[in-house]
Amino acid sequence: MFHLERHAGEPYCPFLLVESTNLKGLTPTTWYDSETRFRSYSQGFQDFIAWKIHVLLGGDPELGTFLDLGSGDPVIWSNTLALEQRGWTGVRVDLNKFSNEGVRSSPKVQGDLGKDTKILESLNKKRVDYISLDLDENTVPVLKKLLEEDISWEILSVEHDLYSGSTRKQDIETLLLPLGFSRVVNNLRYKGDPWEDVWLDRSYGSFLPIWDGVECLEVANDLLGHDSEKFSSMMRVR
Repeated sequence: MFHLERHAGEPYCPFLLVESTNLKGLTPTTWYDSETRFRSYSQGFQDFIAWKIHVLLGGDPELGTFLDLGSGDPVIWSNTLALEQRGWTGVRVDLNKFSNEGVRSSPKVQGDLGKDTKILESLNKKRVDYISLDLDENTVPVLKKLLEEDISWEILSVEHDLYSGSTRKQDIETLLLPLGFSRVVNNLRYKGDPWEDVWLDRSYGSFLPIWDGVECLEVANDLLGHDSEKFSSMMRVR
């Protein structure tokens, strides 16, 4: 398992905290890396983690697809806005309606996935590069439905809120581990709290997490230094 170590004199923060004021007056807090020109809107760099891993696995940086389930605000803490700005296409699903929907180009389905999982069937998606899954108590039932509908992904980020005492993480593991899925990030931390895992498609085999209990900013900064060869070598077979 990888744990980031910093040495005296090394830069700590390639990603710099900025604010964007060019989205119709909105000022969400974002992070920006000048080398990749990636602006992250996610709460915990899920957008950059998904994008960078997709590229490291040989994907086109500008031709990805996504499903954003429990997408929330179209901008603030969005896990897919940055991907969309890079040319990715996809569909967002959320129960709530937001006044700033016009800043997004991807279609939005307004509905309650907890009560109507047939929404997934209507999306007509069987394979996407990235799924963001954040539906609180409905996360596990919807994950079950994704598996039943044989909807597959390259990368899945799923919020489990372990820090709050939730048992959702164990339920997710019970679903995915027996099927051969592996985590690339276990217990991604935000301000010290473990709250999310990032999984890869089972076609990549079974391996130990590369990052385990590491703060999200440190995971993002470390990924900046990865190339495909280094990343593949760290996906150690169990």
